[in-house]
This record gives sequence, C-alpha cells and structure tokens, in this order.
Amino acid sequence: MNIPDLRVGRAFAAVAPWLLMGLLTTALIFVAREGLALAILAVAAAGFVLYVAYFGLERGGRYLVVLGFFCAPWSGVVLPMASFVTFSDVLFAMGFGLLLPIMILGRTSLRLPLVWVVGVLISLVMGTLASLLAGDILASFNMYARYLAGVIILPLVFMLWRPRIQVIGHLAMAYSLGVVASIGYGVIKTGERPGARFIGMTEHPNVLGITGMIGLALIPFIWSRIDAKWHWFWLGVAAVNAATVWFSGSRAALVVTVMVVLMWPVVERSFRGGLWLGLGGAVGLLVADNFMSKSGDSAIARLLGGGSAGASDSARADLLEHYWNEFLERPLLGSGFEEAVLGHNVWLQVAYSMGIVGAIGFVLIILAGCLVLLTVPRPLHRIAYPVIAYAGLAGLTSVIWDRFIWAPLALAFAVAVSTAAARTVERDGPGGSDATEGPGDNCSGVDPSGRDRRGTDDVPLAPNLLSPGPAAHFTR
Repeated sequence: MNIPDLRVGRAFAAVAPWLLMGLLTTALIFVAREGLALAILAVAAAGFVLYVAYFGLERGGRYLVVLGFFCAPWSGVVLPMASFVTFSDVLFAMGFGLLLPIMILGRTSLRLPLVWVVGVLISLVMGTLASLLAGDILASFNMYARYLAGVIILPLVFMLWRPRIQVIGHLAMAYSLGVVASIGYGVIKTGERPGARFIGMTEHPNVLGITGMIGLALIPFIWSRIDAKWHWFWLGVAAVNAATVWFSGSRAALVVTVMVVLMWPVVERSFRGGLWLGLGGAVGLLVADNFMSKSGDSAIARLLGGGSAGASDSARADLLEHYWNEFLERPLLGSGFEEAVLGHNVWLQVAYSMGIVGAIGFVLIILAGCLVLLTVPRPLHRIAYPVIAYAGLAGLTSVIWDRFIWAPLALAFAVAVSTAAARTVERDGPGGSDATEGPGDNCSGVDPSGRDRRGTDDVPLAPNLLSPGPAAHFTR
C-alpha cells in the first residue's frame, strides 16, 4: 500500500487517544459540576478515556469487540431506556468506534465477495422501495434500519476490519463462553423458566436454543486453533452449548444442531472429529436431561409433540398461512418491514417485506457466507458452520437481524475477504493493489495455499483469551 498513508494512519492512531483525553478531561470538569448523575457519567467517561489512552485504539477496540462477543448471546440484557439496544451493541459501538480510524486509514482497497455485493445491492434497492410504498413508512424504515444494521453493516464492518485469524479465534471462543455464562445464569435462576423451559440471559427460550446452536457450530473452528492439551476444556464447552439447546426446549435449534453434527464427519472427512463432537453433544444432552423437568418441555419431547408443542404448531400454521397470503397480494414489491419478524419463517418474512426479488438478495447474502465452507483453505472453512446452521434454521424461526446471530456469522465474511486478499498478494506480489497490510492486519496471516507463512503447520491458539499467543497465522 501507499507507505505515507500507512504512516499517517499509525501516527493518528498513536496521537488520537491523548488528544481525546485532553479534550474530554476539560469538558468533564465542567459537566461534573452540574449534578450527581452527570458526575457519575463524567467518571465513567473519564475511565473510558483512560482505558483508550492506556491500550490505544487498536488493542482497546479489539478487547471491547471480544467482550461484545462474550455478551452477544445475552439478548435479554438491554438498556433500560432502549429495549432494542443490547449491552453487546454498546460494546460493539465502542469497540468499532475505536477501530474506525485504523479501518479507514490502514488500507486503501477492499475486495468484497461478489455474491455478497449483489445480494446487498438488491436488498438496498428493494428494501428502500418496499418501505417507501409501505402502509406505515416510518415504522417500515425503522425496522428496515435494523435489517441494514444486522444483515449488512455488521458483516461489512468485519470485512473492513479484517482481524487476524488469531483474533477471529478469540471472538469465536468468547461467543461460546458467553453461551455458557447465559445458561449458567438460567440454571441458577430456576424461577425464570417460562413453560418449564430455560431462558438464560435471553428474552425467549428459543433464542437461548439458537445461541447454543451457534456456539456449538463454532466449536469445530475453535478446535482447530487450540493446543491438544485444551481439548478437554473445549469439549466441556461444546457439551454445555449442546445442553443449552436441550434446556431451551427449542425444536428447531435441536434439529439444526443434529444436522451440523452429522455434517461434520462428511465435510471434514474425519470420523474421529465427528466422534468427539458427537460425544460432547451426547454428554451435554445427558446432563441436560438429568436437570430438565419431567413436564415434557425438553427439546426432544416437544419435537415429538409433547408439552407446549401442539399450541405452538397451531399458532405457527396460522402465521404461515396469513403471511403467505399477504405475500401473494404483493409478491414483487413487498409490504414493508412493519411486520417483518412475525411470520416465524425468515424466508417468508423477507419475501413478505420486500418481495421475491428482495428475498433473492437476502438468499445471496446467506449464500456468500455458506460458500466460505468451499472456497477458503482448510481448516479456516470451519468458520462457515454457523452460517450453515442459520441457513438451516431460517425456515423455522423469526430471527432475522439480531446481533447474536450476525456477529458470529460476520466472522465467515471476514475470513473470506482475508483469504481473497492473501491470494491477490500471492498473485500480484507485495506491490499489488490489494497488498494492504495495515495496522493489526497482516492479511490475517492467511496463506492461500493453507500453509503458515513462517513455514510451520498446526500452530495452536493461545489458551488465554486475550493473550497475544503464537498462533497469529493460518494453519493447515
């Protein structure tokens, strides 16, 4: 890349925290004089300024994003005055706010996946048009903005950031551990069990099941990044994530989890790996069954028609019939996003909201993530398992744009962009147009052949979640 631009970016990243600290400290002196609430806010802001000054933009932003991934499964932990804003949203905003100068100044070009770009362009055009023609324009644009934030902007931010493979491993670890914390809270707070189903730190048992499903889908990627001596620990984490699906009573999450587990030995051509994953899942299910109430509301009992399954099936059938008929009335332009999360079938909901063409755009976005399973070197392709899981789940849930879905899915898009950049460097040489090795980037350590640039294979990821560790590069 252009060396002067890189130097400017690094200089700005070094100086900006201190300039920010000086300006905010001056402002906080005046703010703190106006009352107790403002004084507390001033102290919190001062602490954040000191945090940024100590860690810097890149490291401070990265730590906040990792913490955001840990909190991402906690969809029920929201701001008191804005119930649609979760605690992880705040952490992501703070973290990416610190990383923004580095993302902008640290590189000069970006090669996005073509399938994703086409899907995004279709979604932008059809979503905007559908909202303009909706019955309640403001309500439609309000919900459409959430679609843009989760489905489009969050993956784009990760592709702009292009974190190192080691950092992606840390993010995946944080999410799976966050699921453990969520179900742990649910087990402790046994009084919060709607319909005898655990809810954890989410707003609905089905959401708890989805987070457990995604956390388990991340384990294969994590497994390839850790040293063998830590396999026992992550096998336990896999068991807890599988138990989370069971505790939640979510039939859809259970079916898709089994699908992902069965995919593993076929895609990876590894009987031993599938055996370990199946063992972890089986242990988790046995533990969950031991603690689950006998009311018939476990995931398998509900899958077989027990517990509250009958009433749920009837309600879903009515919703599907209603929104299918609504879709047929406006199949091309859609009806807007006012009721985009009510149909309990993501594919139908998107088609109802912005028409069949808009639905094709959404499908292309999902497809771009799924293609990572086939287009990036092994074992990096494993980061696509959460996307595969969500694609299988979409026909059985109403969750479209929530960050507990799209934060882990965005990792696959980041790996795709990093792999494309590494292949461009391999083809064009270090002076190529995409040789954008910005601060904290290093093309994510990806070599297009699947070999570590230093010539070593199977370099493990440091077990400490935030330690630099030796595994900043891709391994076969």
